[in-house]
Amino acid sequence: MTTVLCIERPRLILKRAVLRRTHPPSVCFCLANVGHAVAGVVDCLVELKRGLVGQQHSLPRHGWGYPTKADLVIGVILVESAELWSVVEQQPTDRSLETPARACDYRSYWSLMFAGVVTYRSATQSVFQTAFHRRLDRETNEFSLVDEGDADLEYVGKRVS
Repeated sequence: MTTVLCIERPRLILKRAVLRRTHPPSVCFCLANVGHAVAGVVDCLVELKRGLVGQQHSLPRHGWGYPTKADLVIGVILVESAELWSVVEQQPTDRSLETPARACDYRSYWSLMFAGVVTYRSATQSVFQTAFHRRLDRETNEFSLVDEGDADLEYVGKRVS
């Protein structure tokens, strides 16, 4: 008799993020567990910032002064196929909402960015991270575009030691 042990992993993704043009600006975003195991959110660090399209970007980190913790998300348990909607308000680091859409080379204009790192724990106490770095699509008002140089800032279910 052979026993097969299968340990499923949670996988949290950023399903959707929408800019709310409030004062201060806020982002309504949805995290979804697309894995086959329960996930408990340990930390969620997000950032609303302005940056040039095509420039080198980075994920938010503790101690930088302007990233925001999404406190409503921390401590939440997401079962398989569960979604969690949350809103974060954050003053961007500059006048990012005043930037008009321009008819010019898309790599030379300022755009609003939404970035984050979500740390979560599985039932077996393994710790994972999901990270995202999205640019605002001005036509849909959603953060859905990923710049070519930011592909390495997007990952799901990375094991953290």
